[in-house]
Amino acid sequence: MMPHSLFEALAAYQKRWFEKWHNPFHEDEQIVDKFQNLFLQTESPFSREQFPGHLTGSCFLLNPARDRILLLHHKKLEKWLQMGGHCDGECETAHVALREAEEESGCKDLSLLSPEITDLDIHLIPARKSEPEHFHYDVRYVGICHSPEKIQLAVEESNDLAWFSFEQAFQIAKEPSMHRVFRKIEFLQTKGL
Repeated sequence: MMPHSLFEALAAYQKRWFEKWHNPFHEDEQIVDKFQNLFLQTESPFSREQFPGHLTGSCFLLNPARDRILLLHHKKLEKWLQMGGHCDGECETAHVALREAEEESGCKDLSLLSPEITDLDIHLIPARKSEPEHFHYDVRYVGICHSPEKIQLAVEESNDLAWFSFEQAFQIAKEPSMHRVFRKIEFLQTKGL
């Protein structure tokens, strides 16, 4: 996805969540503008060296029955999160999301539930040895792990990797933006999407 295609995907996101469904999850009305402004105001939005913020891609993986969600306990951030990471120059955030999901789940038998963006989130990443405090502009998708029994922990990045019911996921994941995605997934399932 070239940058102009991501602009089109962002416009589709705006139409779907804010116009068609009238923002049922009370998202920031300016979220799409903030992502578009990242392109207009930064030289390399797909590079992890772009500060104070850059794009990332992530994927919320479901099992084939779509009643369990895969979460990892992130080693650096010490939180239960979805699979995801830096674009590293890749312009197609859906590819980034699937690549990161494959790397972090240890499973190659994955696909996106839909090519449409499920959620957008901007979150602060604390400073580390080699990086200043900065923002991740996370483009989020929902995927299916067709072989849930084949997941394997990537020990260099995660402390744990496990399947959870949605009820358990709401309890174990503390980030409000993750709760919003869980609710969106449930909402989309009621729509047959």
